Parts: sequence; C-alpha cells; structure tokens
Amino acid sequence: EKEKARRPRINLSALGIYPGATLVFSRDESITATVIRGNRVEYNGQEMSLSAAALDTLHRLGYKTPTASGSEHWMFDGELLDERRRRMEAEQFDANERGEE
Repeated sequence: EKEKARRPRINLSALGIYPGATLVFSRDESITATVIRGNRVEYNGQEMSLSAAALDTLHRLGYKTPTASGSEHWMFDGELLDERRRRMEAEQFDANERGEE
C-alpha cells in the first residue's frame, strides 16, 4: 500500500498508449473508454480521468466503493495498466542494469 501511495500518476504515452486507443474495463470487457489526451479518456460521452471513469463504472456495476484507481481497473491489450507500468519499469531497469539505453 505504501508503494502505491508514492507512485506517480500513470503516464499513458510512456506506456505506449496514445489518443484514440481503446481501454477495456477489467470486470466487464464490453465496457470501454477511449484515450483523448494525456491521461484523460472519453467514457459515456464525457471527458474524465481514468479513476473517475473506473469509479463510475464500478458504481454502475453495483459496487459501493468510494474510490477507485483507474490503472487497477482499465486494461490495454489484455493487460491492466498498473501491470503494464510495472512490467515496462522492470524492463527499463533491467536494460539499464545491462548498460543498454
């Protein structure tokens, strides 16, 4: 939990996710959002943050949670955004350790 609290906001472009990309909700893959710019998505015709879109979706699905982390609920190419970030950070760390750029 402490690690999550210190982690900066997710940067979609750093993860290879650009405007026009479709994100899929992990608990119901028929629910999607489209990346607009930065870390903003279009969801149900509205522009919002990943977390706001995740929270709205969870509420629509009947969950009562007061907060939601967008990166833990939205997926790209079958991978949760949080998992993608951790994988890519690990790959970058490994490349740096080997002296690659």
